[in-house]
Amino acid sequence: MNFIAVFLIGISLSMDAFAVSICQGLIPSKHNKKDMEKIAFTFGFFQFSMTFLGGIAGKIVLPFVKGYEYIIPCIIFCGIAVFMLKEGWEHRKNSCELVSHMDNFRTLFLLGIATSMDALFIGISFALEINYPLFQASILIGCITFVISAIGYYFGKSFSHISKNKAYYLGAVLLFSLGIHSLIR
Repeated sequence: MNFIAVFLIGISLSMDAFAVSICQGLIPSKHNKKDMEKIAFTFGFFQFSMTFLGGIAGKIVLPFVKGYEYIIPCIIFCGIAVFMLKEGWEHRKNSCELVSHMDNFRTLFLLGIATSMDALFIGISFALEINYPLFQASILIGCITFVISAIGYYFGKSFSHISKNKAYYLGAVLLFSLGIHSLIR
């Protein structure tokens, strides 16, 4: 796996954070920049942390899955892609009413975890790569998520007509592509 693959994975993983950030941007607030920074940092931090923890867990499981190291990432990527398509379909009416404003730590924490669970599994697939720089990949994914979440927040502020389910579809297509790529390399 190379930089471009990790970059695309980072974009794919950040699509749910992007969608939630758009919804947060739609909510009127006096502290636009402060709210954006809080949201983007939280999502970026959780994507980094979950990817890294998944990679550590994957290293522990690695001896048990030798011989399947090309099939497992494909299954993980395609599985997450199917989940993202399902999420996009369920939220196709651009409904942001389920996402409340991040006015307390608990809400922010729970949304950070909810938007980064897929990163845990991606981290596991990173562990299957021999001598792969897990920490650098995790940092890159966290930074990409930070930037995309900030963009999503400002899109929500500026363009309330953007459909958040399109973000899910884009992420799903990228993950399907990466899953097929990992299988045929």
